[in-house]
Amino acid sequence: MTAADEMEQVEKSIEISIEAAKEAVARKNDMDTLIRDKRFESIFSVGYLEKEPARLTSLLADSDWQTEEKQQSIVDDLRAISSFRQYVLGIKAMGSQMERQIAGSEAQLEEMRLEAEEEGE
Repeated sequence: MTAADEMEQVEKSIEISIEAAKEAVARKNDMDTLIRDKRFESIFSVGYLEKEPARLTSLLADSDWQTEEKQQSIVDDLRAISSFRQYVLGIKAMGSQMERQIAGSEAQLEEMRLEAEEEGE
């Protein structure tokens, strides 16, 4: 494989990683839009992620919910809420990270192309 072939292969690899990063950024932007929606905020951000954990936590001390099975059900529900929160935060974190990666990868591509032009002259 020639140096030019290797350079082309590296460029393609970087371009593919940029496209994948752009998809992650698009998901983050979609999540940001969704979170700003008043209905999402009311139902999920406030209702599910704030009020529901408080309600479930209060049930832990409720005498009607003291059986092992009921207690486990509450804990499972709290874990589900935590998992959903982590899912949302993960999408946002990955998108933010990919925004930074795109800038670096595009700069790297530009540098590689300029070097190739200089060598070709």
